[in-house]
Amino acid sequence: MTRAPLDAAIADRRLPLAALVVVEHGAAPRPALERLLAPLRARGAVVIERVRNDLAPGIALADPNEALEFSGYQEGLARVLARLRVAPDRPLTVVFANDTLATGHPAPLARLLLDALPQLGASDAPRLSGLVMPVSPAMALVTGMRGYVSTWAFALQAPAEVLGRLRLYDPHEVVQRFALDGAALPSAYVAWMRDWLAPSHWLRGWYKACPGQRMDAVTQRRKELAIYLEHRLPRRLAALGFEMVDLGDLLSGPRAAWLALLRRGDRLHVNRLKLRHRLPHALRRALGRQATP
Repeated sequence: MTRAPLDAAIADRRLPLAALVVVEHGAAPRPALERLLAPLRARGAVVIERVRNDLAPGIALADPNEALEFSGYQEGLARVLARLRVAPDRPLTVVFANDTLATGHPAPLARLLLDALPQLGASDAPRLSGLVMPVSPAMALVTGMRGYVSTWAFALQAPAEVLGRLRLYDPHEVVQRFALDGAALPSAYVAWMRDWLAPSHWLRGWYKACPGQRMDAVTQRRKELAIYLEHRLPRRLAALGFEMVDLGDLLSGPRAAWLALLRRGDRLHVNRLKLRHRLPHALRRALGRQATP
């Protein structure tokens, strides 16, 4: 959003005010991401804040990567609030996305989320919106809810003052301090996490985790933290009065049906990623066994 429309939206409380925080890691070109952002730039209706969380210090955080994308989101939220400088009671919609938006999910789904989330209607209470995912009983011990929101793209709606008080992670929930076994988490949840990151089935678990192959310790710790923070988010926000709502419940007609279809396609897409990553490992293992006398 250019300065003139932004000033008009800030001055007129009847106009919706939305921002998008995009967290990126590394300087590599991202043509697919640029294509996704182009319609938002063309409409000029959304403030876009891009955060390179591998660059320190940030404006608000000494290390915007200390909690991976969640510290990037925290840095981006602080930048948005500083940039807008609105009254504490002004309602805002802030959409958060990371760079897997363009690499880990089908482009039509990413486009729909980037179009729909910034345009959500006003909410009387603070609201967390996105793709609500089902949880197992073990996961529910951490989420505290019937599900959790996929944090590759989601929206928070609340007055600026509430968003200013929000902390997406605690001081000990950072890469250098977090340890799954030492985090006082329910044993059932810890067991679920171990199984998710060391799957025994070819279509289960994190797509980069290969059955029968041990993950390196650094990757394991980082992924444990990212998954935990995603699962912890609904309960963290509920403490500030946020309601969790599935985006499908906020859309209607053809858009709701299209979203439902795209979500099924996303599950198939993730399974394709799993097989594409895992089959070469399986082939090398099989060839290695054949070569062993």
